[in-house]
Amino acid sequence: MEHERQRDEDQYENMATPSLQYSPAYTEYSIQQRQHQEIQRLWKSLFIIVGMLGLLCFGVVITASSYEWSLFIGVPCIIVAVVIGKRFGSRFLVHFGNLMKYKYDMRKARRALSMEPDAELPNEQPINWWSLQKANFESIPYKDPLRDPKWRLIAKPWRILRKGSLRIPVFRMKHFDPNRKRNFYNQHFARIAAYCYLLETCEGAQSPYGIILHGKTYKGTAIPVTPKRNKIFHDALIRARAHILQASRSKRVPEEPHEDRCYNCPLGKPFVYRPERLEAYESSLPLNSCIGDDGRDYHSACGDRFAWIPPHTKAYEKGLGDYGIADNDY
Repeated sequence: MEHERQRDEDQYENMATPSLQYSPAYTEYSIQQRQHQEIQRLWKSLFIIVGMLGLLCFGVVITASSYEWSLFIGVPCIIVAVVIGKRFGSRFLVHFGNLMKYKYDMRKARRALSMEPDAELPNEQPINWWSLQKANFESIPYKDPLRDPKWRLIAKPWRILRKGSLRIPVFRMKHFDPNRKRNFYNQHFARIAAYCYLLETCEGAQSPYGIILHGKTYKGTAIPVTPKRNKIFHDALIRARAHILQASRSKRVPEEPHEDRCYNCPLGKPFVYRPERLEAYESSLPLNSCIGDDGRDYHSACGDRFAWIPPHTKAYEKGLGDYGIADNDY
């Protein structure tokens, strides 16, 4: 099911539309690009702010000089200047804050010391992304998924760290909480084991561990692939195959979820149907889409797999279906 998950991990560094929100970059070149973009946006915001200050002064002068002209020109100029100036003033502060964060990231990247995990240790090990870069690991974003016909397994890690014969899969954990006693569970171990298995099978490389990065930070954890974790992966794969086969034979749809488990599940999150995105979806399943209140066509990984509209929070917001079984007319 890894290939059916519509994550945005591989889009963090190649966002087509500019975002006001800070997001980390994972190469020094990317940080330099982000800094250049933020500087351009700062100048643009500053130019508009200065223009609105001029418009505000013009409106004040007109309002003070003539009552008649103030109603038609002065007051509208003041209102427009205040509204637009406030908006771009806020953007200026956001872009300035982002620029300072990228400068801080660049300092951390350049001051990091070379260090890498010990592949022979069976325990989890803390890592620093920039220390791995200084240890001559090459960071590579994969465009095409890894495939194993024997197990009918398809997956694409967010990034691969390459050094000699080593191939280390990396993915980000968006909601990592450093104050929580436990952040990693069997699904994370199985995911790491699956990536390592595919890298060793498809590329003939050594992949003794994987790395999980902690949210929007450069800290992470190296998780070794042990026999126990390999067993978790294989057992989960066998159970998933058996469940899918049983569901396809009985043509049953999933039972109503309990404990609100579907509300924030990434597999049930609806996204807009786009043909070019569906090509990267890597699924032979028929599309199970539904028209939202905004008139756009939505579908999800879980919805396509089980032919229903999962009761996800975003599905409620977008008014998709009746939050039950999808109607074929959609």
